[in-house]
Amino acid sequence: MIKFSVCTAFFNDEKVNVDSLYQSLLKQKIDWEWVVTDDFSENTEVKEYLIDLSKNDNRVRYVEQSHKMQFMRNPAPFAKGEFVFHIDSDDLVYPGYLEMCDKMFTRFPEVGIILAGGQFLSQHGKFRSYGLHRDDAICFLGRCWRRNIEIDFTGIIEENFFTLCNDMFIVKYLSLKTRLLVIPRIFIKYREFVNDDNNYKPFGHRIGLSDDLMQSHERSKNQFLDYYYKNRQPYNGRFPYFESLGKLSTALWPLHDIPDTFKKIRMVGFSLDSWQKILLQDLYFDIEITYGDNLQTDSLNIINSSLEIKIGDEFKVLIHFDSSNTESQITQYKSILRYYSWTIFNGNTWIRRY
Repeated sequence: MIKFSVCTAFFNDEKVNVDSLYQSLLKQKIDWEWVVTDDFSENTEVKEYLIDLSKNDNRVRYVEQSHKMQFMRNPAPFAKGEFVFHIDSDDLVYPGYLEMCDKMFTRFPEVGIILAGGQFLSQHGKFRSYGLHRDDAICFLGRCWRRNIEIDFTGIIEENFFTLCNDMFIVKYLSLKTRLLVIPRIFIKYREFVNDDNNYKPFGHRIGLSDDLMQSHERSKNQFLDYYYKNRQPYNGRFPYFESLGKLSTALWPLHDIPDTFKKIRMVGFSLDSWQKILLQDLYFDIEITYGDNLQTDSLNIINSSLEIKIGDEFKVLIHFDSSNTESQITQYKSILRYYSWTIFNGNTWIRRY
């Protein structure tokens, strides 16, 4: 059986969106198929492009829907894999995510759905923020679940509305039936655009949906949420596997973009318990992690800021930014990391921490 069925619906998209998502899937080092469909777009160019792609790559499978939004509402019936990875046309996936999901599903059979951290970008690639699913700030990216879990929204929510919040509804509904594991590592890029009134809206299938349409289905949203909260059980919610890493794993978020020359992480001046090291290595299974009191030139060095590391004639607390970081990214990184006890540096790029 195929391990993962990656499922994506396209609506009024561009071929470049197809290409970028496809290229990100090619970096996944585990068995997958990509199940795609066009959601009755006005222009058939992308549909024809997807069909041609399916003829050239037997891992890509084009499916026809019987009615609009059928696939987005629940792609599982179209999938053949053991796991469903539901990713929208406005998302990209970093290398290693499906491999991580496979490891966690195998280790924890009680976990039925997995989410991951996300990096939010504008349509021009400008960094906006990081997001992770938690009670006070919801992020439903990276939704991957066991295909044998049945999804049935009959009587809960109107068909039409589902396109607006399909990620939320699927995750919340599945969490009524199974345990949820949130991986505190950035694995998904979420691309958005800003419209004329400065509201953030995603690419693709939702661009043409007006505020009037959203308001006209508000009752449906409340109908579903009422159902969710009435049926929620105490065991639902996050599986606490990575909880003990807390600040450490969260502050490692920028490391998803480390250059190929740095496939090693050096933790300098840390006193972690053995179980903490095991959890950290689980989270960064694809990167070698070492510990000690000295820096290594071939590693991305993470320094406990309680140490005074002398560089030239100055003592500095160090933060790492590579050459691709914009000023807004630097500001965002500072905002995220200022609450933590350590910071990052790389090579000779140094920035004083405030």
